[in-house]
Amino acid sequence: MKTKKLVNDPADVVDEMIEGMLAAHPRHLRRAEGHRRALVAVEGPRTSKVGLVVGGGSGHEPTFAGLVGRGLADAVAIGNGFASPPPDPILACASAARGLDLQSCLAAGRAEPRGSASAPSATWTRAPPRRW
Repeated sequence: MKTKKLVNDPADVVDEMIEGMLAAHPRHLRRAEGHRRALVAVEGPRTSKVGLVVGGGSGHEPTFAGLVGRGLADAVAIGNGFASPPPDPILACASAARGLDLQSCLAAGRAEPRGSASAPSATWTRAPPRRW
């Protein structure tokens, strides 16, 4: 049997992967303030463009963090292996990508502004109900 991966502890694999990415790319990535599973571009947010947040599970390596950087995404929310990230890292990324102070939300698409001075014209509304 061939070795495919070296894993210290399966419970720590995602956090160790993030630590490795941050150590390997300190000029490009940093943690978003307040959350260990939210990474942002060191050079961001850039006021000349719309903030772009990407994310997903950690099962597809090198994850979505490879899209973060100048001219690409501003932040990445990282979930567990093959699982979407929960709302907290997504909101941390959205806040870091645009400099907004967002309230916590109950579900995706339900964030509302707190009236941040850095983005007085930002509009966050509740998503319309889905009709299938």
